[in-house]
Amino acid sequence: MVHGSDEDLTGSVEKVREMFLQEAQENPNFYDPIDIDRVRTDDYTVRRFVQNQRGDVEKGFNMLMSAMKWRKSFGVNDIKPSDFPKEYFETGEGHLYVKDKNDVYLVYLRVKLHKKITELTPLSQKYLVYLIEHCEAEGIKTGKGYGLIWDCLGGTLFNVDLDLLQFLTTVWTNYYPGGSRYIILHELPWILRAIYRLVRSWMPEDLRQQITFADRNSIGDFVGTDNLPDYLNGRCEVSYKTAPSQCKPMVDLVNKEIIQRDVFVKFMDHYRPYLNTKSAS
Repeated sequence: MVHGSDEDLTGSVEKVREMFLQEAQENPNFYDPIDIDRVRTDDYTVRRFVQNQRGDVEKGFNMLMSAMKWRKSFGVNDIKPSDFPKEYFETGEGHLYVKDKNDVYLVYLRVKLHKKITELTPLSQKYLVYLIEHCEAEGIKTGKGYGLIWDCLGGTLFNVDLDLLQFLTTVWTNYYPGGSRYIILHELPWILRAIYRLVRSWMPEDLRQQITFADRNSIGDFVGTDNLPDYLNGRCEVSYKTAPSQCKPMVDLVNKEIIQRDVFVKFMDHYRPYLNTKSAS
């Protein structure tokens, strides 16, 4: 369960909370008031870091402090759907979906759709954090956490983005400890095995133990066929390519000179076949 009930950690949790609130009082500019209040009122926000450090107060405090500093510097609490062009949702490369058969929320990432566009890396990092934050919040409400499904079917070395993979692994490991329930690698091709071993080496043991391999015949056993999207042989008809209404097309960001036109052309040259809309051209 996400919300652990290990009473032996209660004292350590309270000590870490006191240490952090003192630190935040002395250095308020390093932290978001939303996160400070969360530490003050929510045991799980503190407990997850203490648990990760096996009850060590000093290490738990340092990990919590580092995570909260990152959240403020990255602007996690300010991220909103309208920060992203609607094409980020409409490609279906990275998306949220319905819960699995055990009511666990899921993030889906489709390897074969990805192309590294260096100029868009910061926006793509932000989008990954947006997806994780959403599942985190829902998983905490249910106490069941969230899962991550990497659909590797059709993936090649062309699709590999080590910078984005390292970012995701670092964020997931250091800033969201204990939140995930499982990681499914679907149809991992032999050509990506070396990449998998590299990324696995970046993970702590608890995340490595969450990894499960699945193919098109077995993934329904894990998630539930009625809960899977069509590209995974699922029967769920909920759209996974619908952008929130407040999202604008990427061309608007080009017109506002937020994204350069040549970057937009690179994006559209690759992603146009996966889009629901023909409005961006």
